[in-house]
Amino acid sequence: MTVVILLAAGTGSRMEMETPKQFAEIKGKTVMEYSMEIIQNNDEIACFFIVVREQYKNYVKNIAEKYSKFKGMVEGGDTRQKSVFNALKEIKNLKADKVLIHDSARPFSGKVFKNVISGLKFANNAIPVIQVKDTLYRIEETGSASAERKTEMVSRKNYYTVQTPQGFEFDLIYTAHLKAVEENKYDFTDDGSMWIKYIGNVRTVEGSVENIKITYPLELEIAEKIAEFME
Repeated sequence: MTVVILLAAGTGSRMEMETPKQFAEIKGKTVMEYSMEIIQNNDEIACFFIVVREQYKNYVKNIAEKYSKFKGMVEGGDTRQKSVFNALKEIKNLKADKVLIHDSARPFSGKVFKNVISGLKFANNAIPVIQVKDTLYRIEETGSASAERKTEMVSRKNYYTVQTPQGFEFDLIYTAHLKAVEENKYDFTDDGSMWIKYIGNVRTVEGSVENIKITYPLELEIAEKIAEFME
């Protein structure tokens, strides 16, 4: 059984909005609802849980209850990592064998969900990536942004940006989270990084340029255009 953890507990401070970015609207639907629809329409996903802050639970529940695969809500932590761990503990008794962890601020993730699920048929993890296209510099910090700093060119050939959803064999990613808690490490920015630290190498699958993460106001405007294009 494949279960999805939909993360919607972020504060979205960089969006300069009164409410978190996942509650912003694109073409009349909240950003997070796009992910709910993708999950609902994927036959290989059994159900999903939403991680949310206490003050938004009723609001999110009213939206999520429209979808039959919605299983429940989980209290968000003060970091992304803690939010995921809260959800993993909640769904452990379901005996899910696979779990996908997704940021609700990525509304156009349909292709990537399919790629990750396909990847999990052949491996115990699947991480979507896109190869870096820009020129890369490695710059030594000197304390002053305007000072001349030691710089070297870095080949972009082996560098990739990472997206969500990220898929894992449930027991293994749960073990990784337990190990992080035991070591009091709470600075992992995604679950793939934790997997590399405690389990081993990752298997990558193809990400998508459409699968943008909405972080700044301009990206919400871009999302509007993508939604129009996809209609």
